[in-house]
Amino acid sequence: MDIFALGAILYEMLTLEKPFTGENLTTVIYKIMNENPLPLRQFKADIPAELEPIIQKALAKDPDARYPSCRLFIDDLLRYAGSSGLIIGDRFHGRTTLGETQRLTAERTKGPGTKTRPPAAKTRKPMLLIVTAMAAVVVITVVALMLTRKNPQLPRPVPDPNVATVAAKTEPDAAGKPVPGKDEPKAKETAKPPAADLDAAEEALKKGDFPAAMDLARRLLRADPNQERAKVVLTGATIQTAPGEIKALINDYIISLKAGKLLEFYRNRCTPALYERLKKNIEMTAKLYERMEGLTSNETFDSRNARYPNFSLRARFSHTWTGQAMGKKDRETLFEGTYIWSLEKADQRWILVDLAFEAR
Repeated sequence: MDIFALGAILYEMLTLEKPFTGENLTTVIYKIMNENPLPLRQFKADIPAELEPIIQKALAKDPDARYPSCRLFIDDLLRYAGSSGLIIGDRFHGRTTLGETQRLTAERTKGPGTKTRPPAAKTRKPMLLIVTAMAAVVVITVVALMLTRKNPQLPRPVPDPNVATVAAKTEPDAAGKPVPGKDEPKAKETAKPPAADLDAAEEALKKGDFPAAMDLARRLLRADPNQERAKVVLTGATIQTAPGEIKALINDYIISLKAGKLLEFYRNRCTPALYERLKKNIEMTAKLYERMEGLTSNETFDSRNARYPNFSLRARFSHTWTGQAMGKKDRETLFEGTYIWSLEKADQRWILVDLAFEAR
């Protein structure tokens, strides 16, 4: 297990979310290679800020930027524990060496009055360091979670205290039956999004924190579907993240083509109408050719029609598609030219609504 994996474990233990998520392995790998995980405090605001640089360093893309050893990773965690005044067992971590902590733990396990065995001879086996690192990660995480005293969860919109329903008042009629009075209950009004949340969404977009901007904008629009500022933020963040998301989708397409699962790809990522249009040709090609492969390049994106709530986008890319005819050894070029995908974003993922091509 390496430093990156330990950082990912600590990230998930603190947030209850994986640092890199996706619908399939290809998307996850793409995010690991190209995207940074969301800040810890986006999932839980009271996670200690001092843990953020430690986790980010462990999850750095460049191996040279990560901790060079588990020992240094542990030292930073223990240094954080000591500076925060966290007590684990009998001592402050900031004043106790890791070896002494292990000795105290062994004494508590054996009980009072039991002689402690002399420390074993030093060893350079990497497994001991790995186990020690994992133990430190677990201990620091548990203490940090106990300190916050709340379950990690995504921030929820705070109800506006200024919006309230009018209490029901009734007056009896001549027969003694209650009838609605002048102050009968009014329908609960839609709470207007706090200006601070709108400012925070716009600031996140300005700083390039597009996932946070989109999350805030969606929550604001759930509270007030007519909030124009939130629409602008969501549109801007969607346009900025679209190229990376669609490149990952193109990569999924190439992998599916090579694996002989092209029909499954289109079934999952197309509208039903487009899937039915492509199905017959794909099935016929699969009967005639095997070992198909594809290459793509020169991706361009047209997002002029990407507007809330139906984000539309067009992607163009050069594409070469080859395969071997059944019973033959030579490869044939089945297509060479440009693919044009028309996409819409629904339920936070891009769906193909049309496919066109320009053959060379």
